[in-house]
Amino acid sequence: MLSYLYPLFLTLLIETPIYFYFLFKNNSFKNFILITLINIFSNILFNYGYINSNYNQGYLIGFEIIVYIFESLIIYRIYKMKKSFIISFFANLISLVIGLILNLILDTFSLDLLLITLIIEILYLIYLGYFLVYMLIKYIKIKLKINN
Repeated sequence: MLSYLYPLFLTLLIETPIYFYFLFKNNSFKNFILITLINIFSNILFNYGYINSNYNQGYLIGFEIIVYIFESLIIYRIYKMKKSFIISFFANLISLVIGLILNLILDTFSLDLLLITLIIEILYLIYLGYFLVYMLIKYIKIKLKINN
């Protein structure tokens, strides 16, 4: 189970803010949920294939390319934004590089995957909390402007 949770939360922590802040001018809750769901779906598919390939490094790049194309096309199809291809490329590249570096550190120093997963999960929850407070403040400001 950790083999799915660790990369999932790492992906959400890295890619969701990248997509959210560089792709959308309208920082809405709907956009945040959409990006999160796309990342969850593509990450689970990616890790299912990668784990079942016995972590074959040759498949790693192939699966990452499939995820890149999938995410780009879904976002483009929904929002008609050509820059989704560029943002998706960099979001996935950054996520891949950070993931590889963290895996190297985990292997080199024999760190506990459960502990690392919990740390990444806590960091994501902090980001999620920040985002929710941000959206609440934005909503209140809009309501105050409407009522005045």
